[in-house]
This record gives sequence, structure tokens and C-alpha cells, in this order.
Amino acid sequence: MENIEGKTRYRRYQTASPMSSSSGRDFSWTEGSDSIYLWDAGLWTACKESRQIVMSYFRVEHWNNTRRSLSHSKRYWTSAALAEEFEAITAIIVARHDGEEWHLMVQPHKDLFCLEPSDWRTVDDWQAHFCDLTLSPFRKGYGHIGHVAVEFDQSWNRDIPNDLCDILKEWTPRGFIARVMAECAENRLHSFFWLIDRHASWSTPGSHHVSFPKPMVFYDCKHKYIETNQGDLEGGKDDETQFERTAVYFVQQLGSVANKDYTRMGGQNGLPIDGHDFRVDECLGVLTCM
Repeated sequence: MENIEGKTRYRRYQTASPMSSSSGRDFSWTEGSDSIYLWDAGLWTACKESRQIVMSYFRVEHWNNTRRSLSHSKRYWTSAALAEEFEAITAIIVARHDGEEWHLMVQPHKDLFCLEPSDWRTVDDWQAHFCDLTLSPFRKGYGHIGHVAVEFDQSWNRDIPNDLCDILKEWTPRGFIARVMAECAENRLHSFFWLIDRHASWSTPGSHHVSFPKPMVFYDCKHKYIETNQGDLEGGKDDETQFERTAVYFVQQLGSVANKDYTRMGGQNGLPIDGHDFRVDECLGVLTCM
């Protein structure tokens, strides 16, 4: 994943995901994945020379030495501090496909990891879910993953409960996101989560004021995934019915229902820490596909 100065007005990032059996969905991140990093898989297996080229380009030895230094450091590093100080750090994911091991070089603080579980109950245990991602071999656990995405479906916006407890009990993608926000509120999870909305559209460039900082953008081999707010949506300001089908609407509704409860979860004696109220939209964003 790269931040290419002077070539784009967006921050450039890539998407990465392992490959597995077919999911049965219309779009799959695991079957026939368009991940940028699948381009590198052949270079790892072609020959020793090509493997060395990949390792040199991604500075594998340098970052391995950095990890060793961190593992022996007496300094305490928060996930946010690690992500800021070592934003470009690389790591290798070993993905198993048809009995073979594919090596994908990723940047865990910058890349977008797309979740597509067969059972949403299994994702609540983060240590277990990411145990196969060898992102941090010299530190306990999987280390910090900066960005995680889930495919949004318009059905999420139907009959959203008015009580957070009811949403938390759902073994659905919607319930999963609600539980993720609870983990973030209680300071147990430090990734930023994204909902990928493939039905919503960004408005025509230049048709509205573009806010600063510039929106974050991720890329795969075929598409661009751009950070999207209500004002960025095509018809998002004027067409209420259309807006209520979007992931942006879901984020707003979840915040309306749950922000106060999440604040109490993360506070002490029911009060927010340092006077800071938890907001869903500070940990959950929307990407539209272009």
C-alpha cells in the first residue's frame, strides 16, 4: 500500500484478503479476489531471485529488525502510536489455497482487510480470528490492524431496534458491527472499521464542496473505494428514500440509538472518560465503490 505524493489528491491504499472456498455471495473477497496483493503471490513462488526482489522492495529485513527491537523495548507502545510511528511496516500473510501456501506482503497499519466469515459468531474472538495472520511474529498476538471492512447490505436498515441490547444479540453482520463498536468503546479494539456500500454512488466531482482533509481511498485491481459521507452521496441530500438505503444512514442510526450506551460502556461509573462521549462515526466509516 502506498501514499504517492504528487500523483493523486487522495491517500492511496490497497485491499488485501486471504483466499478460501466459495462464499455463495454475489461478491466475494475470498473467491476470485481482486486484492492488489495477489499480484505478488506468483513472485514469491517463481524463483529465488524474484522472491529476493519482493523482499527487497518491501524492506522485509529492515522491518523484521524493527520488530525485534520493539519486542525488546522497555517502552510501552499503544496501537495508535505504533501505527503512526511505523505506518509503512510490512508483514507477510500466509494464505492457503488448493493445498498451497500463498505469501501476501501487506502493510497492516495501512491496508484494508475485508472480513467475509461464514458465521458471524466466530468473529467476536479477535485473537482467534486473526491467529493465522502472521503480522507480528516477534510480538504476542496479531498486532495492530489499521483498517477492517465488511460488505454492507441494504437489509441492515430494516427495522433497526431502538435498544442497543437487542442489536448486540443479533448474530448478523449488523449485530457484529454493533459488538465491534462496543469493543472500540471499551478500548479493547483499536482498528477503524468500514462498511463497503456497493449500491450508493459518489456525486459527480465538482458538484459540491469537497471537505478537508481529503477522503481516504483504497484500491483493488478493478475498483476504487472512497470514503463517503452524506454530503458526498449522489442524491444523498435530497432523496430521503434513497438515503435510507445507504450505509451512511445505518451509521447515523446506530449512533443515534447507541452512542450514549457506548459512552457508558467505556466510562467509569457510567460517566465518560475525560469528558469524551463515544461516537460511532469516529470508529465506523463508509466506502463507496467506483
